[in-house]
Amino acid sequence: MATTKYRLGVNSAVATIRTTSTPISTTDALVVLAFMISAGRQNSTAQQQFATQPVSQPTTVPTQTIFKVGETGSNTVWSMTLNSVKTSAGDQIFTLGAGMTYLVVDVTVSNLSSTSQDISSMLSFRLQDSTGQAYNEAFTDIGKAPNGTIQPGSKLRGQIVYAVPKTMHDFTLQFQGNGIDGSSGTWTFTI
Repeated sequence: MATTKYRLGVNSAVATIRTTSTPISTTDALVVLAFMISAGRQNSTAQQQFATQPVSQPTTVPTQTIFKVGETGSNTVWSMTLNSVKTSAGDQIFTLGAGMTYLVVDVTVSNLSSTSQDISSMLSFRLQDSTGQAYNEAFTDIGKAPNGTIQPGSKLRGQIVYAVPKTMHDFTLQFQGNGIDGSSGTWTFTI
């Protein structure tokens, strides 16, 4: 069995590929490629962090403001307001089992940038309770989720619905922007 080494990219990631008479599947090749790219990005990120933060200097962690219902958090790209929070038992079509309720989170997101921005209720928002349990968005006909493209200077209002235990009352909602710009904000509330 022959072994060939390839040097890939500027991060000096080295991959060893063994050649055999058995061809590898496209899926296997894609998995290996994704792994190598990921390893290279992690290596690059680590190099950048160490290059910009010498070990001898102390680093500070930025403080994050915790917002409440009715308050607005913003940065240079986004402005997000948690307008209201309420519970719902659902309707004739969408009902939950015993001990569960729908939590309806009403938000307004504004695009403060000079370019259009995409927003996804599933990717941009994260809900968790006081025990750390995270919840996924529930698909119901309650309200309309804030999904789509927001033009510069425009707003999008919508409701995000989560199925949560009736026994949970303290929650944290995190807004993560479009997932690319690094923006985030945290809102806490009790129902």
